[in-house]
Amino acid sequence: MKAKNLVSIIFCSLLLITCDDNDHVDYPDLHMYVQRFTDEARARGWNIDHNIVEAAYVNSIDIDSRDYCGIGWYDYKGTGKRRMEISQSCGWATNSEDDRDVLVFHELGHAILNRTHTDLVDCDGAEISFMNWKAVLPHYNSGDEETRKYYIDELFDQLAARDKCIYYGQDFKQDPRFYEYFDTDQSWFFYSSNNRYTGLRTQSLLISSTDKNTSESGYWQRTFEAPPIPNCAEVTLRMKINSPGGLTGKGAAIAVRAYENEIRNSGAITKQTQFFTTEDSPVTGVLNDHVEELVIPCLSMKTTHLVIIAVMMPEQQER
Repeated sequence: MKAKNLVSIIFCSLLLITCDDNDHVDYPDLHMYVQRFTDEARARGWNIDHNIVEAAYVNSIDIDSRDYCGIGWYDYKGTGKRRMEISQSCGWATNSEDDRDVLVFHELGHAILNRTHTDLVDCDGAEISFMNWKAVLPHYNSGDEETRKYYIDELFDQLAARDKCIYYGQDFKQDPRFYEYFDTDQSWFFYSSNNRYTGLRTQSLLISSTDKNTSESGYWQRTFEAPPIPNCAEVTLRMKINSPGGLTGKGAAIAVRAYENEIRNSGAITKQTQFFTTEDSPVTGVLNDHVEELVIPCLSMKTTHLVIIAVMMPEQQER
């Protein structure tokens, strides 16, 4: 599954600067910073073509009547182009080189590496990534090469943070759940080919069909972006299934897919890395709180998103 278009939005207050008009100041070519980014990639073993991304200054970046410092896409307005824009109205010309690097590397993390935002911090409250989405990006003093190296290492490989003490917002030993269904969750998507099935979201996810001639499936699906859980955690998907009237046909099943970014010369692609399903042994008949379960034995910190699926399989075999 292709990940959705990434849009990075960074407030003008991001680098603790003001939004003065700096049109009278010369602006260096942004491709110099793109080259710096690809040089850092090459030093870590990735040969990325610096020509793959468009980089441009714009007068301002205004979204919902708010000014932003930068924005980055890996699929610019659906064109497939990778693009970064830096606002001239956001103090760029007077920023230090370190602050420029932080902003550019953040935006190119979106535009070239397909990275999404994260809100994870370490146990001391410091951001663990350039891809932090909060009001202040990671900052370090000029000359602090060790800290700078860590942030750039993590940008290209999230496993650089695996040995850090990370605050996940909950104690998984006390409460291991990071998601539980609730009926107002609008992130669930229902699919039915040729309207063969009906889906209804109530206190449960309902799927129904009376079409005994279909060879197609109907399913509910939900995507979790970059789940904030420890590296190589064992993740369990558990669904309770009811069919008091009796489920006929091939039956019902669940599935889970995990995706990661793979860095290439032309930029990152998002690819499926793990897939688990019960479709080879679906459940059928009268079901009362029947529990179906799948286990991902080791989910990487590099996971960009998870997709979980609850499917009603067809009455007939596929033709």
